[in-house]
Amino acid sequence: MLKQSHKMKTASYIGIILIILGLVIFAVSPRKAYSLPNGFVTPITAFEFSQEKNEVEGIFKKDENSLDLNKIYSMDETNYLDFAFMILYSSFLFAFIYYYYKNTKALIFLLALLIIPLILIGDFLENINLLMITKSLRTNADFESNLYYLFYCTWLKWGGLGIIFLIIGLTIESLLFFKVTFIATFITGAGAFIYRSAFNEVFSILVLISFILLVIYAWLIKKSHIPEQY
Repeated sequence: MLKQSHKMKTASYIGIILIILGLVIFAVSPRKAYSLPNGFVTPITAFEFSQEKNEVEGIFKKDENSLDLNKIYSMDETNYLDFAFMILYSSFLFAFIYYYYKNTKALIFLLALLIIPLILIGDFLENINLLMITKSLRTNADFESNLYYLFYCTWLKWGGLGIIFLIIGLTIESLLFFKVTFIATFITGAGAFIYRSAFNEVFSILVLISFILLVIYAWLIKKSHIPEQY
């Protein structure tokens, strides 16, 4: 096996740190909610894709007058950790895709590189709105405007990730299972955008799986896997 380039080595090491931090975030994130929108099973995913005030309140309120502060603090910790997580996964994607762009100069990889900052911006603004919503819950303030902006920020992030994995699935030589997973991530994301439902949960899970597969691929990659042109 040929040695990895410097950029792919960088992606490999960032990927390991990314997985470790992901496990930490999973450990601190709330596991249960008092009620969730149809099709959702995890509070963090339901919160990110919330569109109505009663959906948010259902996650954190046992009843109309009972706010679970521990659940709010747990969600806030998750979102604060996500600021570091977003920098890691954006850096990982950049190093991974730049490896291919540097060796092919293909415009499709340049497009992918340009999408990464948009994903980072979307994720950052998503977290800001999520934190403002939980603050509003604690102070009994209105957060309708945050829900409005949350929709666009959330889909800037998740939609960008779906497109990135579609590009990777269609261009990079890898195992069939890897390619199918990357492309399926985009397809379920499109389904989630059109019809908010269990598609959103499946989409978020596939994004996580796709990141893990990319980290594995970054460690196993050969220089001979570089495509000739697109």
